Amino acid sequence: RPTRYDPRMGRNVWLVAGAAVAASAYAAGPVARTAITVFSAPPEAQDATNAQGEFGGTTYGTPIAPPTGALVTERRDVDVGAGEVRLTGVPDTLDPASVQLRGLNEPLVVGEQRFVPGAGTIEEVMARHVGEQVTVTTPKGDVIGTLRAVEPLAIVVETSGGLRVLRRDGYVLDVKLQGGSDAAQPELVWRIAGARSGKQPVEITYRADGLSWSADYNAVFDPAQKTLDFSAWATIKNATTASFDSAELTLVDTSPGQVVSAPSKSPAPIVRGPSAQTRFVVQGLVKLGAGETVQVALAPPRTG
Repeated sequence: RPTRYDPRMGRNVWLVAGAAVAASAYAAGPVARTAITVFSAPPEAQDATNAQGEFGGTTYGTPIAPPTGALVTERRDVDVGAGEVRLTGVPDTLDPASVQLRGLNEPLVVGEQRFVPGAGTIEEVMARHVGEQVTVTTPKGDVIGTLRAVEPLAIVVETSGGLRVLRRDGYVLDVKLQGGSDAAQPELVWRIAGARSGKQPVEITYRADGLSWSADYNAVFDPAQKTLDFSAWATIKNATTASFDSAELTLVDTSPGQVVSAPSKSPAPIVRGPSAQTRFVVQGLVKLGAGETVQVALAPPRTG
């Protein structure tokens, strides 16, 4: 349990402990390529008397806020070309400061990392390809050249005959982009030093908001038999742009601590902190599609 809060650390304080949870999924034997530790959603409001922490005061001993979102560990095969690695299909809510990249076959020395948000409009998609070769279809034939500028009403293409300004209001029928990645999706880009070119397996760990879970309980009482049927479900929400196939899920309850006692002379009540977190490992692999809500059994049902 932390006894000192360093504001410079922020959410990365719990990332170290959370990484151990995710890494444990890859400890032995055949493993899933994706392991996700989802933390329960924070409460809407907390008792103001609990904000001081059990040591008193407003700064020293202030408890660190419980983690939110999810810690994701993925194993992927990526292309290392020209000293650069690009990874698409990551959540739009990804925390760039939490990203860790590790080569599985050989070490990767990262010199630079960039998080590029997904493009939401046609202009944003084409703007990502400025400087690359394009093929523009017009009523008078194809124009092949290098894309130099993108505007709402026109695009500028440099051809062997010079710069051409092509109006988009009826004259430009189609634009074929070449090279680069799918700019409509968020992506991570790393500059790698001294790595050999070609496909390599890597492991990526990061924190992302927008993933949460809650518990739902159903109890059906039979008054004639005086019996109760009980079931427990976990509802997992993926409010990100990323889809995760065949993910190994661990659900962590981060409910705040409860008041143990509140002596009349004490400046603050004694609070049992969230150190004893409850973890549920979901049986089997789960698909979490972008924007989907998935329900899985939290505990075996009890009948009668």
